[in-house]
Order: sequence, then C-alpha cells, then structure tokens
Amino acid sequence: MNRFGWFRTKSKQAMVYHCSGCDTFNVQRIGRIVEKNRSVKFHPGNGPPVGPNCEHCSATHQIGGPMWAEPLHDAGFVQRLLCSVENSADRFNTAQRMVGMLSVASEELPDCPMFYCLDKLSSVVRVNCPPLLAVRSAILHAGYQVSLSHTCKTAVKTDAPPHVIWDIMRGWAKQNPVNPNRLSSDAVASTILGKEAGIEANFTIRADANPASRQKGLKRFQENPPNWGPKARAGRGEEAQEDRRRRLQGKRQQEQLDLKQFPCKRFKQGQCEYGDDCRYSHNLGEETNSTSSNSEQEKE
Repeated sequence: MNRFGWFRTKSKQAMVYHCSGCDTFNVQRIGRIVEKNRSVKFHPGNGPPVGPNCEHCSATHQIGGPMWAEPLHDAGFVQRLLCSVENSADRFNTAQRMVGMLSVASEELPDCPMFYCLDKLSSVVRVNCPPLLAVRSAILHAGYQVSLSHTCKTAVKTDAPPHVIWDIMRGWAKQNPVNPNRLSSDAVASTILGKEAGIEANFTIRADANPASRQKGLKRFQENPPNWGPKARAGRGEEAQEDRRRRLQGKRQQEQLDLKQFPCKRFKQGQCEYGDDCRYSHNLGEETNSTSSNSEQEKE
C-alpha cells in the first residue's frame, strides 16, 4: 500500500467518544480528504467533537477506537445475494432467515456506523420503553433518517444528533410521567429530564416508519431453537420424570393403608365423623392387643 492508500484508509476510520453516564456517542474521523479539481489532499481530523463532560448528563467520556466508519455493506452485493437466495430457496434450510437478514442489511443507513438501543435509552431516563414505530416516526417527523440494524431488534440507527434523540425521549417521558421516587437516586435521569426539550416530539405513526422487511413479516433476527432456556436439573429428562411418576404412583394410598395399624382416638371418644373413610383403625380390639403386648414387653 502506498502512502495515498494509507491516508485514504485512515480517513475511513474514526474514534468514538462514549458517555459513561447516558451512553451517548460521538464519532470523530481520524482523517479527512479534500478533493478540488484534480488535487487530493489529506488532512487530520478536527476535534474533539465533545467537551470534558457530556452536554446531556455531565458525566465523563470514554474513548474507543479506531473503528470502521464507512458503510458496512456493499449494497449491490447484498441485493445480488438476496436475489440469489430467493431464486434458490430450496437449497438452504435457513433460506427464510437469510432473506430476512439480507433484507434488513439492505435497508440500513450506509453512513451511520453506530446505533442506539431503544431499551437502553428508556433505562437511562427510567421510563417505559416506547414502541419502535413511535420513535422511528418521531425521528422522521424531526427531519432525519432512521433505519434498523441487523444486529439488534431494538436498534435505532439514525443520522439525528444526540440532542434530538434525548428531546424525543423527553417528549415520551412527558406523555408517560416517570415516578419521582425512581429519579431521586438517579442523577443521570434527573439531569436529562430536567432540561427543556429543543423540539416537540411528534409520535404520530408514519407509513414510512415501518420498513418493508417488517411489513412482510420476514424472519429478520436469529430465533431461539425449540426447548431453549433453563429446564429441569440434569438427570430429570422426560423419561426420568416418567419413571419417577411410575415409582411414586400409589405411594400416598400406601401411606394411608399403613395408618390402619394405629387406633383412632376420636372413634374411641365417639367423635370420629369419617366412618370407614378414616385413615386410622376403628377396631378397638387391636388397641387392646397392642396395649397388652406393650405392657408384657415392659415387664420383661
């Protein structure tokens, strides 16, 4: 690789400034390319894009990278691969899931390397998680682009700046008030919700907020296999449980029969109401025999 290729590669990488409080991120390109006529110049990136503390929650930043900041997918290749899988679906057992994932990948915004997780945003400000279509519609109403991500069901990939995202979450918290007790011990949520929103969030559902892959009901994400999750402890499979049921079958009835060797005290007092259904013996002769045998054993 010559030095021009090296500079061009560096201009496609970026550093990430990640807030340790509210998880807001800002991307800073390592280099930039300035093309004018036939002249191409490479310059270092300008920055940093943030101050010492987060402008939203006043927490500190963590720096990560370098990371790839260019499109993750070749749009033409994804479309050709999608057509190939659809035309030969009988060749693959997972053709439906392949079509779903490729469809989501083709719908992703190419110039947004990172995304927000809707459940994480809700957790930061202590509100109930809003519907995905409502948040996507609010971003579109604000004049920005939005898409899903093939890596996460709750992903919100958008070119909207962070302050717009938090304004939308403030609007949702205004419509769904937060319990004050949950904010008293959370400085991050209190700081974010305590600021005035710069825009009025509009959660009216838009038709273009629902992507085509979702409307078609495609299998867009990995599904858990059958019998997924924690089960009974080892050694208690279906056959073992069936054997256990057979072994314990009638045990309670056997326990009740064993109690017939003991006399019923209530019957002796004339107060037993169970009759023949009583678990204890109503034969007073057995009580006399057992008493006499016990006394003889004590004498010996």
